[in-house]
Amino acid sequence: MNVMIVLLVASIAVLTSAQESCPVRACQLNLCFFGRVKDENGCTTCDCCPEMEMCSNYCPFGRHIGPDGCRTCQCKGFGQVACPLRACQLNICPFGRVKDENNCTTCDCCEDARCRNYCEHGRVLGSDGCPTCQCKECPLRACQLNLCPLGRVKDENNCATCDCCEELKCKNTCPIGREIGPNGCPTCRCKD
Repeated sequence: MNVMIVLLVASIAVLTSAQESCPVRACQLNLCFFGRVKDENGCTTCDCCPEMEMCSNYCPFGRHIGPDGCRTCQCKGFGQVACPLRACQLNICPFGRVKDENNCTTCDCCEDARCRNYCEHGRVLGSDGCPTCQCKECPLRACQLNLCPLGRVKDENNCATCDCCEELKCKNTCPIGREIGPNGCPTCRCKD
């Protein structure tokens, strides 16, 4: 019994030193399989992150962490800047949020594009991550929920098909990634 008390005190001391400005919570010793939700100050709460939703994409460099401290389906790219967590991201923006030069979400809401055209497949997003009046040319396909670790073969309109890119058998390594072929799949050629 005394050993358990010593372990509990030691664990709380470690947690306290790691998060000086955050309150120590006894619940932090309970197991959460997907991590714990963080509050607006970045402090751990007693709430467990929800079970990861079924993501249709493979992320070789890991996934972004949302403003609540839980993993999302959004992939990190090679050498990509890790986006900061922003408490404002919990606020609702009906047309999405403006993205900065690192493709990270900001606190600014996108404005309504006020388009007069209907887009069957949705709207193209601008460089700021906000919807434009230009229509997407590619349809969403039910098969896109199936996992394709290397991406999907693209058709003549550069739209993703239901076919997965084949596994490569390259003898070279590419430190900054591989070139993408005309079919939208990685090749054995390295990016310059």
